Amino acid sequence: MIKVTNLSTGEEQFYDDCLTVKMAVVCAYEHANGNHNTWDYQEDKATVSKSGKTVSCGDWCALTEDRVVSS
Repeated sequence: MIKVTNLSTGEEQFYDDCLTVKMAVVCAYEHANGNHNTWDYQEDKATVSKSGKTVSCGDWCALTEDRVVSS
């Protein structure tokens, strides 16, 4: 699972590993803004940091290596 966090509110969303981290962040951003047309989501809305360790879109952010192990 990929954990995506809203840096303004602290809200967390979790997405399946079948998505890229960039797409998970875009999904969280789009859902929060009321867009549920998943076929319209564009991965290039997300920005990868210079270090390559974080991905963000709006207030939503995820660590590129932040995977949650489900038991």
